[in-house]
Amino acid sequence: MLDRIKEFIKKNKLLTAVILIIVIGILIIIKIKIGPINGKLVCTYKSNTNTMNNSFTYEMDFKFKNVTKLKTKELISSNDQELLKTYKESIEEISKKYKALKYYDVKINQKDKELIVNTIIYYDKIDMKDYLSIEGEKTYIKNNKFKRKWLKKIYEKNGAICTYK
Repeated sequence: MLDRIKEFIKKNKLLTAVILIIVIGILIIIKIKIGPINGKLVCTYKSNTNTMNNSFTYEMDFKFKNVTKLKTKELISSNDQELLKTYKESIEEISKKYKALKYYDVKINQKDKELIVNTIIYYDKIDMKDYLSIEGEKTYIKNNKFKRKWLKKIYEKNGAICTYK
């Protein structure tokens, strides 16, 4: 069988080269479409309105297409102190639900005209049962693993630009 393949290649060098180029092209397209198996994905989102400017960065580490760590930085800027106060109180209220979770850390700081929310979630260490009891069932969590492709789709659907690092 191997001899037949070698003989075919010798007789059909041009055809073999074309087939090889097509196969390599298909593999490159597949790799680009599904993304790497391990690595880091950074998604950024910015929006500006008359009353507020937002700049969000979502940085996820993943292994075997499962998110292992999610680090977020959400920066909300406004001249309206009441608006910032309302956002801060709302975020603090939501964060209370997660306070007892190990490997889920939220830090909220307000400086002058900015509200900064930093969150780090270690999905490879967190008790997923406890996490899901707060979050509810999520389609992007499969076999207690947080799926990178679904999180990427959610961020992009909301206007973020995502790039692999």
